[in-house]
Amino acid sequence: MTRNDNLKNRKIIIPHTGSHAKLDLIESELPALEPNQILVKTEACGVAFADILMREGLYPDVDRRNLTPGYDVVGEIVQVGNDVSRLTVGDRVACLTQTGGYADYTVAQESLTVLCPRQLPAQQVVAIILNYTTAYQMLTRIARVTAGERILVHGVAGGVGSALLELGLHLGLTVYGTLSQRKWALLPAHLNQHPRFHKLDYQTTPFEEALVKALPEGVDVVFDAIGGSHLKRSYQSMRIGGTVVSYGFSTAIKNGRRNWWEAISGMLRSMTFPVQLIRDNKTIAGYGIWIYANAHPLWFREDLTQLIEWLEQGVLKPMVSKQYALTETAQAQERVSRSELPGKVVLAMGAC
Repeated sequence: MTRNDNLKNRKIIIPHTGSHAKLDLIESELPALEPNQILVKTEACGVAFADILMREGLYPDVDRRNLTPGYDVVGEIVQVGNDVSRLTVGDRVACLTQTGGYADYTVAQESLTVLCPRQLPAQQVVAIILNYTTAYQMLTRIARVTAGERILVHGVAGGVGSALLELGLHLGLTVYGTLSQRKWALLPAHLNQHPRFHKLDYQTTPFEEALVKALPEGVDVVFDAIGGSHLKRSYQSMRIGGTVVSYGFSTAIKNGRRNWWEAISGMLRSMTFPVQLIRDNKTIAGYGIWIYANAHPLWFREDLTQLIEWLEQGVLKPMVSKQYALTETAQAQERVSRSELPGKVVLAMGAC
């Protein structure tokens, strides 16, 4: 696209940290591109729990004023910067952006962008970019699971949780998943009724009590995005030689807002000393997609391309629970912050 200085970009900004009521919808000039960047006309963007942490000032290494959230986008390239070689204007793409996605036009890095078939629904692809790539890389590159192993997934009805469930079953794993009974019926039948999926209602019985009855020796891998003292409970649910993958700290949010006391005290309670790791022969691994993808962009593109192929083949059927217009961003964030909706929540830029 030839740059049009008269074209405006609608976008959401967070003027300063605070509640969802602090979100503003503004118009601005199109951003200038740096080398190796592309400008994408956004079709859809995901609403992630990471966006809530950014809004509350709890997410590291992002601006805290006038921030536009938006971790994952699907759209069409309208402009390319210098040194862009793999992509061209008119390509439909899927991008990991970390920020900037809540907008009609989004800047993305070529290195974290892959081509996307035009026939795939944008909201389905958006569910793949962040949630499924996170799940797939944790399973295959961090935990390095093998068929027949048993994993524990906390929040199995959530965006990444449901991705871990579907991918885990596809990879031949047995999945134990924590969720409230209210969300059981919200899971699609191909997951809910799978013989290798075992549901643990954490509101009725502490998950470790239910798990020890079903699997006294413990699971091979635990995926924990809750953090705090919950991470220690996950650690204790593993077999000797097991791994817990920590990829979030949702305990820092309570009733949709930041909870400093829980964030600080929970971090202290989650600490495990090296001597205990040696004695238990267990591993604690961390994962953050943005740092990992930038460190290994080729892996990111390979993994996302594989996931999009599986989506196109019908192997994957991600849950998209709700679609909102850009003008409804505050409502979307409020529901995500309270974990009210299963699967993925999406902003559709063409929605009314």
